[in-house]
Amino acid sequence: MSNYALNQQFVNRALFIKALPLARKQPLNLRSKVAILLSIVAISILYILMVNNLAINGYRLRSLEKDKVNLLQENKNLELKIIQLQAVTLNQAVMSSVQLTEKSTFKYITAHVAEEIARK
Repeated sequence: MSNYALNQQFVNRALFIKALPLARKQPLNLRSKVAILLSIVAISILYILMVNNLAINGYRLRSLEKDKVNLLQENKNLELKIIQLQAVTLNQAVMSSVQLTEKSTFKYITAHVAEEIARK
């Protein structure tokens, strides 16, 4: 490249750099101001909607977790009740197969009688 071409390229860059601040100093027209304002309003509304949606989903999640805990507790209670009922029916089946009878009167052994039995 010749010196003239390099010098011309340098001058073009210098003029471009000097022109940048002039381009920025121009005031914004009404259309640009309205577009910026509408953009800010739209972004704000989207942000509020997203935060609201996040809060709603958090509330639903907490509610579902509480329901889960309640259902697990109810399930545990029902399983215990099933085990108790199975034990009662099993006891009744065993008692009927062994042919045990009910006793209406009971005699209790006192400590004095127990000592005499132990000495024998």
